[in-house]
Parts: sequence; C-alpha cells; structure tokens
Amino acid sequence: MNTQTFQHRVALGRIDYMNVAPIYYGLDNGLATQAISQGIQMISGPPNTLNLMMIDGRLDISPVSSAAYARNAREWLILPDMAIACHKRVLSVLLVSRYGMEALTGKRILITDESSSARDLCKLIFSIKGIKPEFVVGKVKSPLQLPEDIDAALVIGDSALSQQWGQVFPYINDLGTLWWNMTGLPFVFAIWAVRKEFARKYPERVEAVLALLKTSSRLGNENMEQIIEKAHTKLGIDVSTARLYYKSLVYQLSDREKEGLELFYKGLHQEGVTDHAMPLFFFRNGIKKTIR
Repeated sequence: MNTQTFQHRVALGRIDYMNVAPIYYGLDNGLATQAISQGIQMISGPPNTLNLMMIDGRLDISPVSSAAYARNAREWLILPDMAIACHKRVLSVLLVSRYGMEALTGKRILITDESSSARDLCKLIFSIKGIKPEFVVGKVKSPLQLPEDIDAALVIGDSALSQQWGQVFPYINDLGTLWWNMTGLPFVFAIWAVRKEFARKYPERVEAVLALLKTSSRLGNENMEQIIEKAHTKLGIDVSTARLYYKSLVYQLSDREKEGLELFYKGLHQEGVTDHAMPLFFFRNGIKKTIR
C-alpha cells in the first residue's frame, strides 16, 4: 500500500504519557512505516491539548478525555473497544493533600490543566461528598514547585507516578479508587474518538486507522515486559511499580466500562456541567449508533 492510495492525510493524536504505551507499542516498533504509507501522521500532546486539536479540526482521530467527549458528542464518534480505564486504583490520577479529604472545605486545591476527565471527576467527587474547596487551575508537575498557599493538588500522568508526592503531602487519594468505592464501577479516563465529519467523508480511512491501532495494541500486549522496562527507565520508578501500574489499567470498552462512563455523564449533567447526560455514539462504518 503506497501513499498515493490515500488522497487525504489522517492526523492521529497520541497522549504523551506512558499510559498509552501498550496501545502505541506496535507503531513505535515497526508499524510506523505502515502508518506513513497510509498517510497517517501522529501528533503527541497532553490530553487537553489533544482535546482542543480535535475540536478545531487539527486532529481527525485521537484519544480524548472522556469528559471532553461529553461536551463534543454531537461532533465526535467513539471508536469501539478502545479506552484508558481502571478498576479500582489507577495510580496516575492522585489528589495529594495536607489535610484529610473531609477537611478540605474552604481550602485551596490546585487542579492540573492537562486533563478535563480528571478535573471533572475530582470536582464531581467533592460535590457528591458535600465538600466545597476553592479550585485553582494550573500546572502540577512537582511537589516542590507548588505554591505554599495550596492545600491540595490534583496531579496526573507521568508526574503522578514519578514524583515523591508523599514526602510533602501526608494524604494521597487515588481518584480511581474513590470512584470505585462510591459506584462499584470502572472509571474511563479516555476514549478514542473520530470527528464525525471526517468519518462521514472517509469511513475507510477510519477503518484502516482502527485496524492499525488494534494491531499495535496486540503487539503491546505481547511485549508488556518491554513496556514495563521502558516505564522504569523513563520515569525512574521501580519495575514492580511499573508492572502494578499497567496491571491497574484497562484498555477495553466493555459493558462495565460503558456503564461507568454513562454514570459519570449522568453525574456531570446533575452537577450542571453538561446540558444533558450524553449518550454514547460509536463509529460503525461512518454511521453513528448508540449502544442501546
């Protein structure tokens, strides 16, 4: 298959955290040439950057924050069977605090600006629990860089895994665990989406990208020890921590994950974040289809 086969380039997003390493393993190890031959260009960035690039059309297909889908479901379709989710702990989405969670009313919480799902989940949990802190949005990368007037922080991704947050903050809550304890359901932090306009024009291109991602993910599952070793080296974490991290993540979108996602959207609607609880629309040969 050569580049002349496809007349339209496909801009494919990639989260620049280690959490997507199993999905993109094949593309990092041999499949990149095939992707280039299919006119696929990969663009990396933090979740919110990819969300914005999808919104303004700079990306055609990308992992997006599940909360971003709730706000853009009229323009996007979900690619089936792909997600970044967790059952119980997630390890890379943490609320670190100088106080116990119940004592945070009126306290200042710095929330990372890199993920709308983590941000909205954090606010939703506080609202359900009746705790009313003051939220401040900004960069959260290192415990030593946080202002002294910050009482707690929401930290995500590689920084949550690699930094020694417990040396500064005596209370650390895993948001995946908090959600599980409240609902008994998985939490879906990200899904893969395609812009509806692109899917209608180029359904065969979407099918080709989806097939490539599936192959890349299968190769990732077959080479998890290499991925764990890379996380150990890149992030400076113990191999045992890296292995536990990937065991905690779920990369499928089964019925349980969909149920957790719908409950999250119901919560966002009840809190006034979205106009209504958005249903899930999936790509099926370019035609939108609800899960019901």
